[in-house]
Amino acid sequence: MPVSYELPPNVYSDWAGCEAESFQPTNRQKIVIAAVQAALDAGCYYSSEVLKAVSERLGVTEEQSLSGARHVEGGHVGMDCYYARKYIRAQRDLAMEYENARRLKAFAGMEVGTVMFNDFKRTTGVHVVDIDSQGRELTLCGRRGRLSLTMSCTVTNLAYAIDRAAQRNLRKHGFAQFCIRAPRTADPAQPSVSLD
Repeated sequence: MPVSYELPPNVYSDWAGCEAESFQPTNRQKIVIAAVQAALDAGCYYSSEVLKAVSERLGVTEEQSLSGARHVEGGHVGMDCYYARKYIRAQRDLAMEYENARRLKAFAGMEVGTVMFNDFKRTTGVHVVDIDSQGRELTLCGRRGRLSLTMSCTVTNLAYAIDRAAQRNLRKHGFAQFCIRAPRTADPAQPSVSLD
Protein backbone atom coordinates (compact mmCIF):
# COMPACT_ATOMS: atom_id res chain seq x y z
CA MET A 1 0.00 0.00 0.00
CA PRO A 2 1.65 3.28 -1.07
CA VAL A 3 2.20 5.98 1.54
CA SER A 4 0.11 9.12 1.04
CA TYR A 5 2.27 11.65 -0.76
CA GLU A 6 1.75 15.40 -0.62
CA LEU A 7 3.54 18.17 -2.49
CA PRO A 8 4.57 21.19 -0.42
CA PRO A 9 3.30 24.65 -1.46
CA ASN A 10 6.85 25.55 -2.56
CA VAL A 11 9.39 22.73 -3.00
CA TYR A 12 12.40 25.06 -2.98
CA SER A 13 11.41 26.78 0.29
CA ASP A 14 10.41 23.48 1.85
CA TRP A 15 13.92 22.05 1.41
CA ALA A 16 15.88 25.27 2.15
CA GLY A 17 19.09 24.38 3.98
CA CYS A 18 18.69 20.64 3.40
CA GLU A 19 22.47 20.13 3.19
CA ALA A 20 23.16 21.78 6.54
CA GLU A 21 24.04 19.64 9.53
CA SER A 22 21.25 21.28 11.54
CA PHE A 23 18.51 20.50 8.98
CA GLN A 24 15.65 18.51 10.51
CA PRO A 25 13.36 16.86 7.92
CA THR A 26 9.62 17.13 8.44
CA ASN A 27 7.45 14.01 8.47
CA ARG A 28 6.51 14.74 4.85
CA GLN A 29 10.16 15.01 3.87
CA LYS A 30 11.07 11.83 5.75
CA ILE A 31 8.63 9.92 3.52
CA VAL A 32 10.29 11.31 0.39
CA ILE A 33 13.79 10.67 1.78
CA ALA A 34 12.91 7.05 2.58
CA ALA A 35 11.48 6.52 -0.91
CA VAL A 36 14.55 8.06 -2.59
CA GLN A 37 16.88 5.99 -0.39
CA ALA A 38 14.95 2.83 -1.31
CA ALA A 39 15.30 3.70 -5.00
CA LEU A 40 19.05 4.27 -4.61
CA ASP A 41 19.41 1.03 -2.65
CA ALA A 42 17.60 -0.77 -5.48
CA GLY A 43 20.28 0.44 -7.91
CA CYS A 44 18.52 3.43 -9.43
CA TYR A 45 21.05 6.07 -10.39
CA TYR A 46 19.69 8.48 -12.99
CA SER A 47 17.16 11.08 -11.86
CA SER A 48 14.50 9.67 -14.16
CA GLU A 49 14.96 6.18 -12.65
CA VAL A 50 14.77 7.53 -9.11
CA LEU A 51 11.68 9.60 -9.94
CA LYS A 52 9.90 6.61 -11.46
CA ALA A 53 10.67 4.38 -8.46
CA VAL A 54 9.67 7.07 -5.96
CA SER A 55 6.46 7.86 -7.84
CA GLU A 56 5.46 4.19 -7.80
CA ARG A 57 6.37 3.76 -4.14
CA LEU A 58 4.52 6.87 -3.00
CA GLY A 59 1.54 6.53 -5.31
CA VAL A 60 2.09 9.91 -6.95
CA THR A 61 -1.06 11.01 -8.77
CA GLU A 62 -1.12 12.19 -12.36
CA GLU A 63 -2.00 15.68 -11.16
CA GLN A 64 1.03 15.72 -8.85
CA SER A 65 3.36 14.41 -11.56
CA LEU A 66 2.22 17.16 -13.94
CA SER A 67 2.66 19.93 -11.37
CA GLY A 68 5.53 22.14 -12.50
CA ALA A 69 6.39 19.84 -15.41
CA ARG A 70 6.37 22.75 -17.87
CA HIS A 71 9.11 24.51 -15.90
CA VAL A 72 11.46 21.71 -14.89
CA GLU A 73 12.04 18.11 -15.96
CA GLY A 74 10.22 15.84 -13.54
CA GLY A 75 8.12 18.72 -12.27
CA HIS A 76 7.72 19.47 -8.60
CA VAL A 77 7.83 15.78 -7.68
CA GLY A 78 11.19 15.53 -9.45
CA MET A 79 12.45 18.55 -7.49
CA ASP A 80 11.22 16.94 -4.27
CA CYS A 81 13.30 13.86 -5.15
CA TYR A 82 16.28 16.02 -6.13
CA TYR A 83 16.38 17.79 -2.77
CA ALA A 84 15.83 14.54 -0.85
CA ARG A 85 18.82 13.11 -2.70
CA LYS A 86 20.90 16.19 -1.80
CA TYR A 87 19.94 15.66 1.84
CA ILE A 88 20.95 11.98 1.68
CA ARG A 89 24.29 12.85 0.07
CA ALA A 90 24.98 15.59 2.65
CA GLN A 91 24.23 13.20 5.52
CA ARG A 92 26.51 10.55 4.01
CA ASP A 93 29.32 13.09 3.54
CA LEU A 94 28.85 14.39 7.08
CA ALA A 95 29.04 10.86 8.50
CA MET A 96 32.24 10.31 6.50
CA GLU A 97 33.72 13.54 7.90
CA TYR A 98 33.00 12.47 11.46
CA GLU A 99 34.39 8.99 10.84
CA ASN A 100 37.58 10.35 9.25
CA ALA A 101 38.00 12.83 12.12
CA ARG A 102 37.55 9.98 14.61
CA ARG A 103 40.16 7.89 12.82
CA LEU A 104 42.69 10.70 12.38
CA LYS A 105 42.47 12.29 15.85
CA ALA A 106 44.34 15.33 14.54
CA PHE A 107 46.06 17.80 16.83
CA ALA A 108 48.06 21.00 16.33
CA GLY A 109 51.61 20.06 15.45
CA MET A 110 50.72 16.66 13.98
CA GLU A 111 53.15 15.76 11.18
CA VAL A 112 51.28 14.60 8.08
CA GLY A 113 54.08 14.37 5.50
CA THR A 114 53.64 14.59 1.74
CA VAL A 115 50.17 15.12 0.29
CA MET A 116 48.66 15.82 -3.11
CA PHE A 117 45.37 17.69 -3.28
CA ASN A 118 43.18 17.69 -6.40
CA ASP A 119 45.44 20.22 -8.13
CA PHE A 120 47.92 17.27 -8.40
CA LYS A 121 50.81 19.32 -7.02
CA ARG A 122 53.03 17.71 -4.38
CA THR A 123 53.08 19.47 -1.02
CA THR A 124 55.77 18.26 1.38
CA GLY A 125 56.42 18.62 5.10
CA VAL A 126 52.73 19.12 5.81
CA HIS A 127 51.72 19.51 9.43
CA VAL A 128 48.54 20.53 11.24
CA VAL A 129 48.55 24.12 12.48
CA ASP A 130 44.99 24.37 13.79
CA ILE A 131 41.86 22.27 14.03
CA ASP A 132 38.23 23.13 14.73
CA SER A 133 36.44 21.93 17.87
CA GLN A 134 34.85 18.98 16.05
CA GLY A 135 38.11 17.85 14.47
CA ARG A 136 36.71 18.17 10.93
CA GLU A 137 38.25 21.40 9.61
CA LEU A 138 42.02 21.65 9.52
CA THR A 139 44.55 24.40 8.86
CA LEU A 140 47.73 22.92 7.40
CA CYS A 141 51.16 24.25 6.60
CA GLY A 142 53.54 22.73 4.05
CA ARG A 143 55.95 23.47 1.22
CA ARG A 144 55.87 23.43 -2.57
CA GLY A 145 59.47 23.76 -3.57
CA ARG A 146 60.71 26.92 -1.88
CA LEU A 147 57.20 28.26 -1.32
CA SER A 148 55.59 27.87 2.13
CA LEU A 149 51.83 27.38 2.07
CA THR A 150 49.05 27.56 4.61
CA MET A 151 45.82 25.89 3.56
CA SER A 152 42.46 24.92 5.01
CA CYS A 153 40.62 21.70 4.27
CA THR A 154 38.32 19.10 5.77
CA VAL A 155 39.64 15.85 7.20
CA THR A 156 38.13 14.01 4.21
CA ASN A 157 39.97 16.33 1.79
CA LEU A 158 43.17 15.50 3.65
CA ALA A 159 42.37 11.77 3.49
CA TYR A 160 42.02 11.99 -0.30
CA ALA A 161 45.25 14.03 -0.54
CA ILE A 162 47.18 11.44 1.48
CA ASP A 163 45.78 8.57 -0.59
CA ARG A 164 46.52 10.40 -3.85
CA ALA A 165 50.15 10.94 -2.79
CA ALA A 166 50.48 7.27 -1.79
CA GLN A 167 49.04 6.12 -5.14
CA ARG A 168 51.75 8.14 -6.89
CA ASN A 169 54.48 6.67 -4.64
CA LEU A 170 55.13 10.04 -3.00
CA ARG A 171 54.63 8.53 0.45
CA LYS A 172 54.69 5.01 1.89
CA HIS A 173 51.20 4.84 3.36
CA GLY A 174 47.67 5.89 2.50
CA PHE A 175 45.19 7.46 4.93
CA ALA A 176 44.10 4.21 6.65
CA GLN A 177 47.68 3.18 7.47
CA PHE A 178 48.62 6.75 8.40
CA CYS A 179 45.80 6.84 10.97
CA ILE A 180 47.11 3.62 12.53
CA ARG A 181 50.76 4.72 12.56
CA ALA A 182 50.45 8.43 13.37
CA PRO A 183 51.32 9.61 16.89
CA ARG A 184 48.22 10.28 18.98
CA THR A 185 49.47 13.26 21.01
CA ALA A 186 51.67 16.29 20.65
CA ASP A 187 54.08 14.83 23.23
CA PRO A 188 57.60 15.88 22.13
CA ALA A 189 59.08 12.91 24.05
CA GLN A 190 57.21 10.45 21.85
CA PRO A 191 59.45 8.87 19.20
CA SER A 192 58.90 10.22 15.69
CA VAL A 193 57.39 7.98 13.03
CA SER A 194 58.33 8.00 9.36
CA LEU A 195 55.23 9.29 7.58
CA ASP A 196 56.53 9.86 4.04
